[in-house]
Amino acid sequence: MKKMKQILLLLCFVPIYCIYGQIKMATPFPVQVYNGNNVTSIVYEIHLVDSLKRPVEFLDFTISSEKKILLHDTIYENFPKKADKNRYIKYIWINVDTVPKLLTHKIKYNIGGEIYKFSKDIEVNDVPLVSIGLPVKNGIWYMEDGPSPKNSHRNFTQATKSQYDSTQNGYKLGYSNQRFAIDFSKVGEDGLLYKNKGIQNSDYYCYQTDVIAVTDGIVVGVKDSIPDMPHPPAIEEFKKPTDYTGNLVLLDIGNGIIASYAHLLAYSIKVHLGDTLKKGDFIAKIGNSGNSTGPHLHFHLSKPDYFKVERTDIIGMFIVSEGIPYVFDDYIEYNVISGKIIDYEGITELKSEPFIYNQPKQVRSTMPYDKDIIGVKE
Repeated sequence: MKKMKQILLLLCFVPIYCIYGQIKMATPFPVQVYNGNNVTSIVYEIHLVDSLKRPVEFLDFTISSEKKILLHDTIYENFPKKADKNRYIKYIWINVDTVPKLLTHKIKYNIGGEIYKFSKDIEVNDVPLVSIGLPVKNGIWYMEDGPSPKNSHRNFTQATKSQYDSTQNGYKLGYSNQRFAIDFSKVGEDGLLYKNKGIQNSDYYCYQTDVIAVTDGIVVGVKDSIPDMPHPPAIEEFKKPTDYTGNLVLLDIGNGIIASYAHLLAYSIKVHLGDTLKKGDFIAKIGNSGNSTGPHLHFHLSKPDYFKVERTDIIGMFIVSEGIPYVFDDYIEYNVISGKIIDYEGITELKSEPFIYNQPKQVRSTMPYDKDIIGVKE
C-alpha cells in the first residue's frame, strides 16, 4: 500500500503529456484502390490529432510494406474546423506494382519541444471495383479535374467537428466524398471545349447534352430549379452552400453506393424520386448550375454515412459520404499530344489551346486519369 502511494505521488509530478500526450491517428475510410490504364494506386487519408489538441510539428513520416518504403516525407495539411484546431490531414496516393496487404506507418513528431515516435499498421482489403457505364453518350470527352494525387476533387475533405473512433483510437475530421470524382467536358472537332468565343454557356459543346444512368438503380434524390451560372462565372456571388452542387440527381445503385450527377441544367431532369432506372436511361442534360466555373457534368460514386445523415437529405447524402473508386466497362483512350484549357484565374482571357490527340485504344474495366481524353460510343 505504501509503495502504491509513492507511485501515485510520483505521477503527480510527471508532466501530463508524458501520460496522455500521444498522437491519435485514424484512417476514416478504408484504403481504396485506383485501377487506371497501366497503373494501380492506393488512395486514402490519415487524420491526426494530439490527444490534448496541441500543435504538432511533423519531423518524419514513412509508409512501408514488407520493409519496402512506399512514401517518405513530412507534408501534412492543417485542417481546423472553427474552434476545433490543431487537426491534421495527410492525403495518400501511391502507385504500386501490386496492392500491399499491410501498410506500416511511422511518424516522428514534436509537441512543445518533446520528440515522440508513433507506429501503426493498417490492413488493405483489395476488393473488386464496381464496373459501370459512362454517364455521358457518344463523343470525345475531356476528364477535367479527374482522379489524380493533386486535383481539387481528391484533395477536398468536408470538415466536421472531431469525431472520436474508439475502434481506431483516433479522430475522424471530415468526409472525402469526391475522392474519385470526374468533371466531364466535351471536346469539339476543333479540339476545343467551346465554339465561337466561349463566352456563353451555349458555346460549350457539352452544354445541354444528355446524361444517362451508369447502371440500374433507384433515384433517391432530385434537386432542381437552380439557374445556370453566368459565363464567365461570378463565384464570389454564390451565396447558398446548399446549392453548391447545382441541380443534382442521386442514383442508388446498390450495396450502399450512390451515383451523383451534379451541375445539371434546370428543369431538364426527367426522373423523379423513387423511379427505377435501367442502364442507359435518360436522366437530364448538362448545365452550369451551382458552384461551377463552366458547363460540365460532375460525376462520382460514394457511400453516404447514414448514421449521420437522413436518407431524405439529398445534399447530406452528397456531402456526408466517402468517395469510392470504380471502373468503366469500356471506352476509347487517346494519347494526348498537346492542348490546354482555361484555368479559373484566367477564365476571362480565353487562352485555351486546341487539344491534339491520336492513337485511339479500346480499354476495358479501367478508370481515366486527370486530363485524359476518352472516346465514348453510344
